[in-house]
Amino acid sequence: MATIVTRSGKGSPLTNNEVDANFNNLNTEVGAALPKAGGAMTGAITTNSTFDGRDVATDGTKLDGVEASADVTDTANVTSAGALMDSELTSIASVKALNQGLATGNSPTFVNVTATSLDISGNIDVDGVTNLDVVDIDGAVDMASTLTVAGGATFGGNSRVNGDFSVSAASGEDRFAILPQSAGTGTIIFSGNAGLTAYEPLIIDFETLALRTSGTPRLSIAGNGAATFSSNVAANSITLADNKELILGTGTDFKIFHSNNVNFIKTNSDLPLQFVDAGGSQMMSFTPNGGLVINEVGEDFNFRVESNGNANMLFVDGGTNVVGIGVAPYTTTGDLNLLGNGVTFRNDKAGSNNNWSLIQNTATGGASNLKFTLGTGNILFGHGGQITTNTVAGYHTVFNENGVDADFRVESDNNTHALFVEGSSGNLLVGTNSTDTAATGFRYRSSLNAISSVSDSQPSAYFGRRGSDGAVLIIRKDDATVGSIGTKSSLLTIGTGTTGLIFDSGQIYPWNTTTNAAIDASKDLGASGARFKDLYLSGRAYINNGIKLDGGDGIYFGQDGNSNNKLDDYEEGTWTPVIAGSGGGAYTYTASATARYTKIGNLVTLSAAINNITTNGSGQSGYVQIQGAPFAKSSSTYATGAMELSSGDMSNGQTFATVSFATASATTIMYVRQSGDNSAGADFPVTGINSGSTDFNFTITYQT
Repeated sequence: MATIVTRSGKGSPLTNNEVDANFNNLNTEVGAALPKAGGAMTGAITTNSTFDGRDVATDGTKLDGVEASADVTDTANVTSAGALMDSELTSIASVKALNQGLATGNSPTFVNVTATSLDISGNIDVDGVTNLDVVDIDGAVDMASTLTVAGGATFGGNSRVNGDFSVSAASGEDRFAILPQSAGTGTIIFSGNAGLTAYEPLIIDFETLALRTSGTPRLSIAGNGAATFSSNVAANSITLADNKELILGTGTDFKIFHSNNVNFIKTNSDLPLQFVDAGGSQMMSFTPNGGLVINEVGEDFNFRVESNGNANMLFVDGGTNVVGIGVAPYTTTGDLNLLGNGVTFRNDKAGSNNNWSLIQNTATGGASNLKFTLGTGNILFGHGGQITTNTVAGYHTVFNENGVDADFRVESDNNTHALFVEGSSGNLLVGTNSTDTAATGFRYRSSLNAISSVSDSQPSAYFGRRGSDGAVLIIRKDDATVGSIGTKSSLLTIGTGTTGLIFDSGQIYPWNTTTNAAIDASKDLGASGARFKDLYLSGRAYINNGIKLDGGDGIYFGQDGNSNNKLDDYEEGTWTPVIAGSGGGAYTYTASATARYTKIGNLVTLSAAINNITTNGSGQSGYVQIQGAPFAKSSSTYATGAMELSSGDMSNGQTFATVSFATASATTIMYVRQSGDNSAGADFPVTGINSGSTDFNFTITYQT
């Protein structure tokens, strides 16, 4: 290997010759090196490391153990090594395809298994369709699909089928038989619940289903659904759907059914429908052509009809042949008697006069009368056409109950129509027979459904209330109260709800008719669209919250109504003065007080306090104006007001200032004027304002 001289090794910088020698030595060394690809080496190679990650020394020892001319196809060598030759296997592909253990204790899974016989001591889990010729299973069989048994199948112990179960057999043979362990025992349970704690409906599908006990048929259900019982059936209840019939007898002789909220008992033949007692005696019979007969055989049976409040509205005593109406029949005679002058009805057994009804022919003055008596009350129809009633207290008399055109009239000693009911119209008249509402008398007009009362120089009606205060007369509309007239002590009240008036001696004030008490400052007199015209007062008007004139004619002073005496406007407010030059330019200022105005009629008063007037920008020229008056001065008028001008420069000879509408034209612009003794007034120039220090304080009154 060539020697390379370095600076660190030399201890001083290298000379040019030393550097050239180093490069020459490196070129010689690199040229003799083995190429990275395609190079050849001669001689032995010794290393204390690995080649390509392999330990050459260890692998060489293994290679030394391989015998010379070794043959992996020799059967003896393969067998001695504990391996199998391909020739010893029926299907080398199947062996190579094994992906699971087949040793004892493994649980391999196969798609299909074909075996001559299969002896299984554990469980079988079958997920597909299974056909088994002979099966001897000591454990359980769980099939997720269908099990088909070509021959007979016998199930011992507790057998359970979770899916569909069908059994077929030749004609005449038992399709399905359950053989109990002993006589009289045996149970079939059909359930969808594994724990058998709840049961699902049982569905059995046969052409004809017959149930037998001890070899005797008990119930047969035909293919059309008809069920036949061979003996009596005892049941707590039988439930039939709407319009489903319970048929008794042959064919459709007798039916019981329910339809559309109506219960029916129907016979479709000429046979009678009979009700008999426990001994077989006929109590009631319905015949198609003979109607209803009760106790047709004439037995000692009573017949009774009840009403809502009477248990014996009609009572036929089968033993005594007596009929009672309203009461049970009596065992004595006399309940219905025909007398020489009438007929009597007895309605109880007490025998007093109150228990008899009498229709009697009486005589008065040699003429016959007809008298009806019940207890102590009676009505008599006289031979002259008169009707006299004697009604027991608590009862009433009805006339013209059928409502025909018949008048009813009651006379007094001096009035032929003290009470008159007009049969043709239904009008009720008192003291008159005229329906004219202007005529004297009291009347109810049926056609108007209204009453009227007219008197002659007297009050036509009196309404009063005793005891507590409140409504005397209540006025209603469609059964709802709309107003009332009442009293408070000795005063009259009128109104509706919380809005009303009370008439006191010398005053009228608002009133709450609901609480029957006075109210204050909560009700209006008139409205914006429903106003009173004129209000005439001989005294003062006391108004707490001012007078508001909404577009009206104003207030007139005096009684002549002259427009010159009218005050039609009043207004107060604030306004914003604007300081400017008549030739241009603007100013700012500080207001020491709010500028205000008062307008009474056509007279306006303005006031303002303007301090520290300061030029705003440039271009101020001409004379000082105060703009922004809230109302324009009317034409042909002048107005001047007092002004206090501070820190301003007046012209020579001018000593005081005013504010003025200086033109006769209508305008909202005022000028600041300056005047002095024996000098003509002049407008105040903008040069007279000392920026930041001049103040205006003024008041002016003018006409609009």
